[in-house]
Amino acid sequence: MGAHGSKETQEKLVVPRKALAKEYEAEAVVHALERVQGLERVNGKTTVKAGEKPLFFDLTSDDIRSSIAQSRASDMRQPMTAYFIATSYRTYLTGSQVTSEASAEWYAAVLEAGCRCIQIDAWDGKDGMPDVTHGGTLCTRIKLEAVVKVIAEHAFTATPYPLIILLECHCSEAQQEKIATTFEKYIGADVFVKEREMAKGWIVPGSTFTTKHDTRFPPSPDQLRKRVLLNTMVRAHSLLGSANLVQSLADLTALPERKFYELQPIDDTQPMHYPSCLFTFKEAQMEKLAKNKHDKAERDAWRTHHMRFLAHVVPSKDRIDSSNQNPAVAWQLGAQLVALNYQVAGYPEKVEAPLFKMHKNGYVLKPGWMRPSGRG
Repeated sequence: MGAHGSKETQEKLVVPRKALAKEYEAEAVVHALERVQGLERVNGKTTVKAGEKPLFFDLTSDDIRSSIAQSRASDMRQPMTAYFIATSYRTYLTGSQVTSEASAEWYAAVLEAGCRCIQIDAWDGKDGMPDVTHGGTLCTRIKLEAVVKVIAEHAFTATPYPLIILLECHCSEAQQEKIATTFEKYIGADVFVKEREMAKGWIVPGSTFTTKHDTRFPPSPDQLRKRVLLNTMVRAHSLLGSANLVQSLADLTALPERKFYELQPIDDTQPMHYPSCLFTFKEAQMEKLAKNKHDKAERDAWRTHHMRFLAHVVPSKDRIDSSNQNPAVAWQLGAQLVALNYQVAGYPEKVEAPLFKMHKNGYVLKPGWMRPSGRG
């Protein structure tokens, strides 16, 4: 750990997750997936638990076994949308969503645990420099600069594969400029900037990526080694109106936010002009789809959508104690970024932790039928 990550904080997160992965291994992920569906094993047979109404899953135990086996082979050449990606929710919080302390060193612990998607919530600081906090709550504040310094130190110590930063920005335009300057200062060389990649010849004018890449789909984790992909979500910074995204911060944004209205056919004949786009969904939206076992066509449509675009699924606002959603619900719909609270040891973590810790790079291949055809 660096100066910003105490041994105590690291052990609080990393040691239990390592022990958990060692204890359960692959079959534990399978068993946990079955349990969260309301199933149990009796004499080697899987049955519905008494009094339980199981969630309907298209994602089977064999799918999980297959994904684990392929990921152990370290296939990082598929489009990045073809992976489940270890994702942290409000990474800076050390406890509950409304009263806990914010900590910069918590980013170090989460990154050392192999997480590949972290969240920063930025608000105007009274000293003219942006803070990180959960606005409108009793959570404490820390300086955004301290957070970015920690990220710079630990971004690629556990794995070289791309790090996604979800920046929820509630700042004025003046402090947005400070955010852009801070990112440039500490991790500017690693941030994916389209124009800079073009100058290096990796992206060529007229098509997003070189001919070695299928431009209809996002690049692979292997192509994006040691790259930071920034997603900036601008939110209202006062009761009087919404902030605009300043150009300096827009220039650093590799994953534009898109508002979701309805599922539409995907035209995969056209090249991508960013690594991908990102849509954010609520936990309840995923659960509603999962429980409707008669609407497989709609679930298939969601999975097709998520072959080309990234889906970020956030926990319910009712989870003020930082309890976790069941990640398998959204995984079965192809969602890659299912956000979990790393500061708690919730039951769904018993599915997520072993799945990602067995090969420690934060990316696990989806089953083949969830990926673009002809991609293994």
